Amino acid sequence: ERMDHNVDEQLAALTDDSAPWGLDVARRQYETSRMLEYPPLVTYVVTMIVAFAGHWAESEFAQHYNRVFRGAIELIDVVVFLLLLLLLSQLPHMQVASTATRLFVYALSTFCVAPILYTRLDLIVGCLVLLMVVALASKKNAFGLSLAVLAVATWFKLTPILLLPVWAVALMTPSQLTDLRSATMR
Repeated sequence: ERMDHNVDEQLAALTDDSAPWGLDVARRQYETSRMLEYPPLVTYVVTMIVAFAGHWAESEFAQHYNRVFRGAIELIDVVVFLLLLLLLSQLPHMQVASTATRLFVYALSTFCVAPILYTRLDLIVGCLVLLMVVALASKKNAFGLSLAVLAVATWFKLTPILLLPVWAVALMTPSQLTDLRSATMR
């Protein structure tokens, strides 16, 4: 409640005559998205994109917003590709040719669905989920980091919470997994 109040005050301050048109749109976007019950991070991401695109005249704003949005999503796609490369390099018995093939399939698939993929926020959630998996697969056993990333992804969209059982199983030792398997087979 208190944080929302501070954000409301900051956004209300943007409505004076000296504020660029796009920042006023950011304020309105924030207020509208709160009424539509979007998760908190969606609201802030869209508001940041609107603020970055907001230094243009009203007639040119939509075009610039789309460019900034697409550029941000393309940058996240590059991060996804790098995370996928990192994950594949962590897997035992993964050969270079197999890794290259998987990365090529990802790049080709991304190219094929780019008109849809780069107009939605779902790639951000996918990037966060992949980061969680990379943290779980790391040799450092970064379970705290993976849980924090899962929490952030859930703030963005509720569906990643369905991965909580996967996260819990990843925490289990081999003997605990054997006990679980034998308990479910009875």
